[in-house]
Amino acid sequence: MTESSPNRVLATIMQGKIHIKFAYSPSDNEAVKAATGARWSAAQGAWVCALTMNNCRALRSVFRERLHILAPLREWAWEQRKSEATMEDIRDLDIPADTLLHLQERTPELAKAIFGRPYQAAGTAFSITGRRVLLGDQPGLGKTYQALASIVESSARTILVVAPLTAKRSVWDAKIRELLPGYAVPYLTEGDRQKREKTIRQFFSGVQHSDVPAHILIINYEMLWVKKTKTGGMNAAYPELFNPYWDFIVMDESHHALSSTYNTMSNRITQTRLGAMRLRIQDNGYKLAMSGTPYRSRAKRAWGTLNWLEPNEFGSFWRWAGQHFDITQTQYAREVADNPKDEVAFRNSLRPYVLARTKAEVAPELPPIEHVDVLLDMDPAQKRAYTQMERLAEASLANGTRITANGILAELTRLRQFACSYAEIVQRDKPDRITMTPSLPSNKYEWITDFLRERDGFEGKVIIASQFTSLLKEFMKQLEHDGYNPIILTGETSEKERAVFQRRIQDPNDPAWIGLINTLAGGEAITLDRADDMIIIDPPWVDDVVQQLENRIHRISRIHNVTVYRLHSRGTIEERIVELTDQQRQDLLKVRPAGKKLISHILGH
Repeated sequence: MTESSPNRVLATIMQGKIHIKFAYSPSDNEAVKAATGARWSAAQGAWVCALTMNNCRALRSVFRERLHILAPLREWAWEQRKSEATMEDIRDLDIPADTLLHLQERTPELAKAIFGRPYQAAGTAFSITGRRVLLGDQPGLGKTYQALASIVESSARTILVVAPLTAKRSVWDAKIRELLPGYAVPYLTEGDRQKREKTIRQFFSGVQHSDVPAHILIINYEMLWVKKTKTGGMNAAYPELFNPYWDFIVMDESHHALSSTYNTMSNRITQTRLGAMRLRIQDNGYKLAMSGTPYRSRAKRAWGTLNWLEPNEFGSFWRWAGQHFDITQTQYAREVADNPKDEVAFRNSLRPYVLARTKAEVAPELPPIEHVDVLLDMDPAQKRAYTQMERLAEASLANGTRITANGILAELTRLRQFACSYAEIVQRDKPDRITMTPSLPSNKYEWITDFLRERDGFEGKVIIASQFTSLLKEFMKQLEHDGYNPIILTGETSEKERAVFQRRIQDPNDPAWIGLINTLAGGEAITLDRADDMIIIDPPWVDDVVQQLENRIHRISRIHNVTVYRLHSRGTIEERIVELTDQQRQDLLKVRPAGKKLISHILGH
């Protein structure tokens, strides 16, 4: 670095970092800290920070015309700006002619499918150009296809796919075999620990000895678990996963691990998230997070994904939060507002890392979901039990038994249950074991049967969803009693039975036209678009769950009209839940970094 005048600030690249030099000044020493991770290096005789465009912009903003950028950093920044410009063009489907040539040469059938939907080609190009990005398209837009196309285009050899348990075989293993035959070998980890460890060994052996270009290890999120020890070390459930430097890492439904505000030093970080952060990647490797609901309905949780994608650039949650959110200090802790101070600035800050399209933007031929809110009066027995629980935290049931809620969370759960149906107490195998189970009367079951009678004889199928498995089982029993033939999917459903459920709903000739699903078990990794109607019995607290649910039946694979009915009981906590989730959806839509057309639509321009 050359000598400088007293006021000049010099910046360049050395050893993969930005090096900043200036004559000693207390004010400049403070100003340089605007760059993330800036620290003084006595050995280098300079300030050092991560090599990122955000840091370049931060230095320019604080030093202005005093900042002199030397050739190595100037050339690097110029290339980065060109890459950002290219990604902006790609975002609006302006894809460079020389993009995705490897994909077209190596897997022509997959390339044909990708280019058949230009937004998927754009998503693939965005992933390849950005290298460390979040693909946040709405569920049903083919993120798996885009991920596999990105793997092919990247020329990656060692690929790790982390997916929900329900998606490992039915989605990833199946699609790799279907779309990448001869190009990639999937290694599906399942069974007990011994079988999974054997599959991991087979993967590493295949990488070393096989001529197949790509090797893809498929694991579920629980296999990422890493636990901190009292001495500061780490115990990994499967330590073999953390030894290699991967060429490509895919985190499917990434909100399961990455939607967070806790860094690796926090005692509140989950074991899954800690494991995700401990995975190692090649310097020129690729990271792809995928989720149609990546932030768990809170914009501030975007940091968790950014931290995983670029830990050097997004190392501190509090520094990042201070830039974008109002922070208040309470008696016990600092609290960060849910929504950003400046929605436009926040959205623009995400654009180099996040591509999130809606069906309205990329598939205008697909009719939008028609949402219908159905406000119902409770049956007198329900209302009596609900009112008692609300006032006294306990309720008297018809047979003289009483149900008590111990704690606010238990009380909220009981209120939600009574808003759906009456209940009874069931004695289990031990005297002290009793269970509250749903029973009739139910205002919601009464509405559902009226709806089904009107629908009987029409084409199309109906999905009924609830977070309460016991309620679904009760409704299924009553539907069977009333002459219907429903089928059910819950967390107790095996993988084989899950596949049968999907096949029967998707078969237009199968007489099973009513499907009951648990909102979590049936909210991901399943396609049910033969159904035209969905009934959500009890509104979840988080809109992400609603979006995942309704997109099971609203997908670009079938052009049809979809109606989602959301049932809620008058004068209950459900009305407040509906207000909260509606606001969550509106808040997140405003900060979605999508294409320019959608942004104009949101802002009304």
